[in-house]
Amino acid sequence: MLNRDTLIQENRDLGLTVALYDAMHSAGIDIPLALERIRRANRGDFDSIPPIRAKNLPQADDSRLFDPDNYTLTVSLEEARQRISSFNLPFSPDLETMGTVSRDRASISLQSEALGRIGLLLAPITAFGALNGGSASSYLDRTRIAEAYPALLNIYADILPQCEALCMGQPKGCTPAYWNPDGTAGFEFMALKSRALLIRKAIWAEATGIRDNIPLYPMFEMTSHLTHDQLRSVYRSYPDSELLAALCEETGWDPASILSAQQPLLAAMSVEKPYTIFDQAWGKKDCPLPMPGGHGHSFYVLRDIYRNLYDAGIRFVCMGNIDNSGLLVNDRALAVLALTGKQGCFEFSLKTEADIKGGILVEDENGRLNCGDISLAISPEEVAEYELKNTPILFNAAGGLFNLEWLVHNLERIIRDLPARLTVQEKDRGCYTQSEQVTWEVLGMMDDKLICKVNKYRRFIAAKMVVEMLMASRMQPRRITSPLFPDHLKKVASNLQQGLATLLAGPYGLKLTEGRWTPLTPKEIRDRIL
Repeated sequence: MLNRDTLIQENRDLGLTVALYDAMHSAGIDIPLALERIRRANRGDFDSIPPIRAKNLPQADDSRLFDPDNYTLTVSLEEARQRISSFNLPFSPDLETMGTVSRDRASISLQSEALGRIGLLLAPITAFGALNGGSASSYLDRTRIAEAYPALLNIYADILPQCEALCMGQPKGCTPAYWNPDGTAGFEFMALKSRALLIRKAIWAEATGIRDNIPLYPMFEMTSHLTHDQLRSVYRSYPDSELLAALCEETGWDPASILSAQQPLLAAMSVEKPYTIFDQAWGKKDCPLPMPGGHGHSFYVLRDIYRNLYDAGIRFVCMGNIDNSGLLVNDRALAVLALTGKQGCFEFSLKTEADIKGGILVEDENGRLNCGDISLAISPEEVAEYELKNTPILFNAAGGLFNLEWLVHNLERIIRDLPARLTVQEKDRGCYTQSEQVTWEVLGMMDDKLICKVNKYRRFIAAKMVVEMLMASRMQPRRITSPLFPDHLKKVASNLQQGLATLLAGPYGLKLTEGRWTPLTPKEIRDRIL
């Protein structure tokens, strides 16, 4: 390990000084890793990574896609039995009573409802992971919001100061996932995920009759130096919180069991090549900007957790962005993945006017289905051309299922070959270059994957910007009826609000009481949900 003075001396050409080194260290930047990334960018290591060239866009009726809510899976009966047997489940599904066996007993057909029951029974070998490393600074960036949703800055102007007070600089996972109709902040993203998984544990116990303390849905996350300690502090409060206290007591769940790995932070770079360290954040001298390496960096960060989960008997992983309120284990898709032995299953929904930052499903020049991130892998101009032609676009729903055996065996290849892409960002903090790896480009590295088309308003209620979270929240007075509310967003906002309300009243186990979403008691959960 080089000492500070040597490192500074050898990297003065990148703008490294004593003051900047100390500021980078204080900001939690992994300085050697950040410097290596800048030198790789200057060498042109990332110049050869071409944008994803879309030969065409798969449509919703493409035979390579399936709808988990309206699907019949037909597979070899013997192979399905062998796969289920290999999982060593504490309670295995009796496939023949759940589906239709062919006359020659060679195959079995299972409809969506049966697939859902099978997926639920796979809970003991399924883990749930959240990409939870980001802080909410970018979430509240007004330059970014003004570019994407200029009218919404005025619509929600009275609430934004309260949002900033609650969220600015906080880990996204412990910021409100919604706003209550009475104008107060709702429960936080990660707390809601935890509640949904504890309720699922009760549903599994009811379905199997097994009441022992079997660990279901092990939880894991990727944090960062900026968010880790704050998140762990918040988790310690869960057993005493309004949302989780009763369920923690009833199930014996300890939030300390959430597995965690910290993503090392890189440094933003100058706009032009040769790149140097960006050192003027917020217009201040010697002020670097710590940046995560993109969610695709998670394969490197979480590699030991994935291996340990596999060694512990976990065979499937549901993983995605923490700020998607629709991200929950999709039992039907999980059953299809398990019974077919595919490598992974990824969700896409029809793109709407509120789907701005993220990826779309493309067929590349080699005929492979891939996810092209808008701006990083496919240009906004190309996407706009498709939209002008009224071509339906399938937007990545920021969640997926992995066959953990395939993932563990391919981790080193993914870490090595997943593209890193450079983009220029212009935000409140300044104008700089960012280096990112995109999680969902892993699709292009899979030979045998599943793509499912899902209902956006059940599975993809995202909050990449704070106004998107507010738009999905039912607040009084109803702001979407205002003449100032953009016409092209009114229908989307109404559907988002209905979808979020359905999620809160369903898998999250809440009820609306006097303008505020409050938790159902364990007895109410048993009466209403089980």
